[in-house]
Amino acid sequence: MLISETINVEETIKEAEASKADLIVMGPHGRSAIKAAVPGTIAFGVIHNFNYRLQVSTTRKGVNKMKRYTFISFIFLAVSLAACASPRNYPLTLLYQPLSPQYEKTGAAIITVATFSDKRPVSNKRMLGAVDGSEFVALLDCPAAALSKGFAVYLVNRGYTVNRTDEVWDGDIKSMNPDHGDFVLGGTLDGLSINVKDQLLKTEYDCSVKFTLSIADAKTKELLHREKFDDTSSYVTFPFSREKAEELINKALSDAVQKSLAHISEYLHSNIKG
Repeated sequence: MLISETINVEETIKEAEASKADLIVMGPHGRSAIKAAVPGTIAFGVIHNFNYRLQVSTTRKGVNKMKRYTFISFIFLAVSLAACASPRNYPLTLLYQPLSPQYEKTGAAIITVATFSDKRPVSNKRMLGAVDGSEFVALLDCPAAALSKGFAVYLVNRGYTVNRTDEVWDGDIKSMNPDHGDFVLGGTLDGLSINVKDQLLKTEYDCSVKFTLSIADAKTKELLHREKFDDTSSYVTFPFSREKAEELINKALSDAVQKSLAHISEYLHSNIKG
């Protein structure tokens, strides 16, 4: 009989062959909990590499240690899996991107684009939607600021002189700043989201853009145009990707900006060329 305290297969076999043992008693010692979670590794190696018939037995003390190590390893594995499965955030950069067809340049008036008031019923104003329990969040500009910048860029492309202000204007004539040039554009952001259903063989992206657009004469405090915009779009592809979600929410945002201001020259005073 050989009582082995080594954890090396080759050394155990050499000792067994030298003593002509017909029974080897082995017990784990000095091993980590992770290695102990896979019992019988050394014993397996001894059995399949020894040239004679023998029995391999573990000590009671070794068995008890093995059970403890296995339980610890199970807890460690469960915690690790839970951490991996915990929800994560997907950051999206909101950015207006001009879409075709481009509208001709129509005017040269000074328009101040104020920051839209975010009226979405969410506590986190950077939240944009969800996929499988994880959230999409705006990375740089908050959604209301991104919408306002989109309007500003579009108007510059149309030939207008644009002033951007971080001052929030929700479309209320009473709260309008008379120093905002010729005209002021603002309003409320009522919805901007992308929600994804990630299924077995397809991924469905649903985008929604809702806002109330207000355009007024800053000098006379006359409301020239007010419009509620509400548009949705869907896209199906596979597999899910954060980049695709970002591309689609920006396409929806850009499309909404261009559609809502396509006839802006009709809303303004006659001194706007067009």
